[in-house]
Amino acid sequence: MATDNNEVLQVKKILNDANFENKKVEMSRLADYHFIFQFKNPKIEARAVLYQIWVSPNKDKIEIKAGDNRYAQLEGKHAATLFQIVTGEKLVE
Repeated sequence: MATDNNEVLQVKKILNDANFENKKVEMSRLADYHFIFQFKNPKIEARAVLYQIWVSPNKDKIEIKAGDNRYAQLEGKHAATLFQIVTGEKLVE
């Protein structure tokens, strides 16, 4: 779990820059990882978006679903950075 403000901002920037498509996709297996953003201020009422991550068999890219109908693929540096911040592990050893 990322709690460092800089890491959270880095993940948000990667997700904002990702090319999300508005489409509903069915994956062949359950997500490898999932996360949400939680507000530090409990008085903020916002609907949390569930982000689900699938790692490709070659571990060279990740697929992301945001909510029910937004889908994106990340490769290279962005995939590796997001994966490491969210999971604490390296995408490719």
